[in-house]
Amino acid sequence: MVAAVSKAGGFGVLGAVAHTPDLLDTELSWIEEQVGDRKAPG
Repeated sequence: MVAAVSKAGGFGVLGAVAHTPDLLDTELSWIEEQVGDRKAPG
């Protein structure tokens, strides 16, 4: 869902409290692969 929202121009948010460091790294890597290097408008 984070990737889809980000691709659509929104601000995708990942709740990371329940993630282990390894799982968080995996999730963030996957999101980066899906979204690419998008920059915030400004």
